[in-house]
Amino acid sequence: MSSLEHETHRYKVYLNTPELGVQRCGTFEIRELGTQVKGISFKYSQDYIEQPKAFAIDPALLRLRSSESLLIDAEAAPGFLDDYLPDEWGRRVLTNFHSRKERKPFDANKISDMLSVLGPSRIGALSIVPFDQEEPTEYIGGANSEKLEQAELAAQQLDSGDFEALTFDDASLVFLSSNGTGVGGARPKALINDNGIEFIAKFNRSTDQYNMARTEHACLLMARDLGICNTRSHVRTSINKRELLMQERFDVVNGGRRHMITVNALLKEPVTQRDSGLTFTYDRIANLLAKYSCQINEDLEQLVTQMLFNRAIHNTDDHERNFSLWHNGAGYSLTPSYDMVPTLDTGSYHSAGFGYSPSPPKPSELSLRPIKIFGLSKPEVKAISEKVVAVVSNWRAYADQAGIDEEDSSKVERVFCV
Repeated sequence: MSSLEHETHRYKVYLNTPELGVQRCGTFEIRELGTQVKGISFKYSQDYIEQPKAFAIDPALLRLRSSESLLIDAEAAPGFLDDYLPDEWGRRVLTNFHSRKERKPFDANKISDMLSVLGPSRIGALSIVPFDQEEPTEYIGGANSEKLEQAELAAQQLDSGDFEALTFDDASLVFLSSNGTGVGGARPKALINDNGIEFIAKFNRSTDQYNMARTEHACLLMARDLGICNTRSHVRTSINKRELLMQERFDVVNGGRRHMITVNALLKEPVTQRDSGLTFTYDRIANLLAKYSCQINEDLEQLVTQMLFNRAIHNTDDHERNFSLWHNGAGYSLTPSYDMVPTLDTGSYHSAGFGYSPSPPKPSELSLRPIKIFGLSKPEVKAISEKVVAVVSNWRAYADQAGIDEEDSSKVERVFCV
């Protein structure tokens, strides 16, 4: 087929939530000219709309309407689809691996090519299948824990670009080699089922500046004590003589999944669906919560806590994809926080600013001179600031609990900005 000819691809979209079970919520059609998106249309299924528990899968773009087709004059993947597709690391893996496997070019910038190779295991409640395929009867929770060593070895090979040493079955164990939305940033990971508990396994990399598994575990312990994370984690040792982080998935609830949508998706340009070029700030997240949150007070408290915690531990990777909303059955609210680890480059700016500042405020300064933030009163901000200061100032205790050695503990503590 000539690259100048339009192609049209149709897909069915399914949800698997505790309230609805597995249900087709809609269909969409994408028109492509080579790698360029020339238009997308989405239509909610009438059966879905009539469900009392139905909700919009993208409250900014795809409001829940009758059976009319929602036309999107898009130039890029709309938010729900962009979240579903692999990130940059995953696209690189897919391009290299499938080109070798199929012995033909594979274009990571072409949405239909990406959708053709995505597997059934993923984060969140969505499942997208070609129109001529059967609906998913169940959502696979990930590989059995017995496959953990195999997955870890595959992750190391994929990360180093050693594709020739891999079989397709080995590569498919690694989450980002065949799946979309990733909680935890662009690093190799796998979805693992261990005795009925579903985990994200995050693998250390040879290029890490410190033991990422143990350090993230310590940060998650702090986040739990601050009330901004609700999942447990632990470090697995002696996996191919390396260590990895096992973090319980917060999207798995009562046999179903919570549908998630990133802040990046909600901030896309309404017409083109391209990523917004505006400066990203915590204020913009607060504005989204004001529009869509069903528990605004709790969410704003969590957002302020997360903002101050990210500043305190020098987590400068606080970009639009590292914040999400989920539908909790009653409405949208802020998900538990994720992907919070220190950046050792002391000269780096935060991805998310505050007001007209490129960085969030220091929690110690707010504990002394509190200001109103996102509608929270000065006493509320002061209480949050003092709690963040107390928790992060106790870093050594958390580091010891996580088993971080003295060298890494000191290295990380030096960049803290309490």
